[in-house]
Amino acid sequence: MPSNISVRLRTWWLRDELDDRLAHGADPMSDRVLGRRAAQLCSRGGRAALADILESALRDARSLWSLTARLPLRRAALRECAEDVISVARRLRDPAPVDVAGVAQVARLVFDGTSPLYRDGAMTLRFAMRSARMALDPIETSIPDVWAAA
Repeated sequence: MPSNISVRLRTWWLRDELDDRLAHGADPMSDRVLGRRAAQLCSRGGRAALADILESALRDARSLWSLTARLPLRRAALRECAEDVISVARRLRDPAPVDVAGVAQVARLVFDGTSPLYRDGAMTLRFAMRSARMALDPIETSIPDVWAAA
């Protein structure tokens, strides 16, 4: 019991670091805390929460003014890549399996105040959204039999 509480607390405390590690391809099965965070991110509720945040950000970017306590959005950049944002949100809501690295990339975009969602930098928001969208799809691990097709 105390071990489970410890894992839960460490997962909450280290969530940003864990998200970063998962976004960069860390194996969620290599560590209990990493595995728990991966499960949280990939859960139906975790995915829906991220989709809700993206859709809310897009609504705010399209409105004439917004009164929120969150970090200021790059409204023009969001409007320019609205289709990409919608695509990511739809994929997160899709019940099909997702790759944890993609979900972690979305989490980093949403929760990191230095991400392209909030700040101009080396990576454009469009590139970050498209990268996350592509990373959401699990990689096919089976190797096709090229000799059978010949």
